[in-house]
Amino acid sequence: MFIAIVANPRVKTRNELLRLAQELRDVKIAATIVIGNLGLDPEEYAGLLPNPYFLSGAEDDIRVTKQARKLNALLDGNVVEINNVVVAGVGGIDPHQNMERVLKLVDAGTLGKRIDITLSYHPPRGCGDLIGTLKVRRGLDELRTFIEKIRPSLHICGGEYVDTCLINNTKTYVLGKGEACALIRKDRKSVTSRILPLRHWRNP
Repeated sequence: MFIAIVANPRVKTRNELLRLAQELRDVKIAATIVIGNLGLDPEEYAGLLPNPYFLSGAEDDIRVTKQARKLNALLDGNVVEINNVVVAGVGGIDPHQNMERVLKLVDAGTLGKRIDITLSYHPPRGCGDLIGTLKVRRGLDELRTFIEKIRPSLHICGGEYVDTCLINNTKTYVLGKGEACALIRKDRKSVTSRILPLRHWRNP
């Protein structure tokens, strides 16, 4: 069973969300993680996607984080185990505070397990963060340092476009704007992953 991770869906209608759920239905999914800019409330997603978790985006508001917290599904600044995969989240609303909180948990040694995957709304500097013709990078230096400290097997984030890069041997997937889904599974001790293009849910 996989964990499916989708970034920046910006779902406008319930019908769009239904089409997204249908596109993911062909894969055996134990849980879904939605990174940033949900468009609809977390409760709407909870009715259609299997075992959903949420990471805030820069365009989300406090209502989104409150609803996700109420569902016990907010990943901002949290470390949780989902389907045997230990996941840490850095949301888009307050990424610096989230990174600080996760690093405190790691430094305190209370987790008892190594973090397998880190997630963020913003990309790390130098990875999928180049803004078109402006040639300006919008990635966070601090996030790159955070990844280097934690050394997860995989980092997954939203970004301007779909990309893959390495940060100190950590494979990093940039999922763009609802254009791709990362499928994650842990077999024994190793994390396996692949990218699934999402082609049909926005334009049926």
